[in-house]
Amino acid sequence: RKKEIWMIVFFFFQAEDGIRDAQESRGLGDVYKRQDNFPRNKLIMGQVQRRKGNLAKNKKFHKKRSTTHYTKDIDQVYDDLKPENVEKFVAPQFDETLPGFGQYYCISCAKHFTNKHALDEHSKSKFHRRMLKRLQEKPY
Repeated sequence: RKKEIWMIVFFFFQAEDGIRDAQESRGLGDVYKRQDNFPRNKLIMGQVQRRKGNLAKNKKFHKKRSTTHYTKDIDQVYDDLKPENVEKFVAPQFDETLPGFGQYYCISCAKHFTNKHALDEHSKSKFHRRMLKRLQEKPY
């Protein structure tokens, strides 16, 4: 008599972490999406990564951001160029909160400068010449 030997072999593959969850897997991509590759406090370019998207409905933030670098409108500058208003800009008062202590001011651009050289260079700039051209015609 011949003896028959039957051998049954089972192969078990260990699954990636996260696949064996209560929810049904959608493939390997599902595993990598759930891994925390970027912890909250990981440094990126020398700074702590901040949480994004929480300012979308913050009205105070949007108001502050839109008025931070607010400059005068063209009609306000036009009013400043009238002879009765120019006097206060010709001899400005000393104010230490302004650049150049408020002594170097371009009336047509409504900007303060740190020194005389910066004001002279500004008067040669394209921005200054554009403002002068815009101020020649009366604003709405």
